[in-house]
Amino acid sequence: MINMDKNIFPRQKVLHVVISLLFLALKFVSALEGAVPFQPHVTKQLRQPCKSVPSEIDCSLDKVCEYEDEVDLRVIVMTYNRPESLKQTLNHVQNLVTDGDKVKVEIWIDCSVDGTYDVITYETAKLMAVKSPIPTRVHVWPSHVGIYGQWINTWGPKINTTEHALMVEDDIDISPYVWVWLKAVREYYKTVWNLGSYSLRDQWMGSKAEQIVGLDPVFFQRCGLPWGIIPKPDVWRDFQEWYMSIKNDTSFHPYVPEDKKHTKYYRFSERKDNKSMWSMWFHYYNYMHELLSIFPNVRAIGDGKGLEYNRREPGLHFSGNRKAHRSNINSEKIITQWHSKYTDFPVRTKIIDYDSSLYGTVVVN
Repeated sequence: MINMDKNIFPRQKVLHVVISLLFLALKFVSALEGAVPFQPHVTKQLRQPCKSVPSEIDCSLDKVCEYEDEVDLRVIVMTYNRPESLKQTLNHVQNLVTDGDKVKVEIWIDCSVDGTYDVITYETAKLMAVKSPIPTRVHVWPSHVGIYGQWINTWGPKINTTEHALMVEDDIDISPYVWVWLKAVREYYKTVWNLGSYSLRDQWMGSKAEQIVGLDPVFFQRCGLPWGIIPKPDVWRDFQEWYMSIKNDTSFHPYVPEDKKHTKYYRFSERKDNKSMWSMWFHYYNYMHELLSIFPNVRAIGDGKGLEYNRREPGLHFSGNRKAHRSNINSEKIITQWHSKYTDFPVRTKIIDYDSSLYGTVVVN
């Protein structure tokens, strides 16, 4: 038997070796995944004061964000503390086919209730912005705004603007052809007076709605869902003004009597006082004005691939899979090739009601 001197490998040396090996392993994994290079300096302090980041846009919970310029499409990406998931979302955003139009990306990082932001998320966003072929900026809210502020306040469209905004959270992957699809559907349905928004969601429609819609490339719904939503600018501006005027009225609740499912979710959210269902306010506004949202049905005619894919990372609404951001590296869930059938729109387009039944049709002459 060989006798080992206990002093040959003191604990400090072993610890140093382990740390060094972990550092090398992180760099190796990062390189394999095409990830943002590992930056050791960002781990020195994981949180910093939000007000230490200069603000380019003057906005708050009581003031929407109005940008200095106008573009054709502004992509709003909302995040808080999910850097790996954010990186995947931005990888897809950066592949957008812009069709020669002016597109910009605005990344908004929420501030925590204690007035600090997640440094790794910020550094990831900045690094992705530098390598993006699409002009990209990173913003940190100077104070906590929560999911309500992130969604409702980050885009203030100008009066009579033609700019549109695609709003996504940091666990939504989008197809490169989102803008191509949006321009086509916007042009075809431009005479529909009560069209309020465009949604990218064709994921988990439900069997009842799937049977009704069949292989039609698009359909309308009375309920606009926020898994990648593009509101019409005049509608969004009016919604913001209405919301600001009523949000502090504690006697008002945005319940939609005909939509039992989402109203039930919102009541539950209210009881928990977790402020996680901003979408119910936009939902109620659509109900109040009889507005419709149009959805793609690309997944049904695109071999199971659609315009978006929600990875449902852990957060306010899902417990999620903590490795979900690694499950779609090869874009298995979204279309990466364009086909004319995706915009072969019908003369009569079906409307799906709150309970997934057929509500009616929209006729385009």
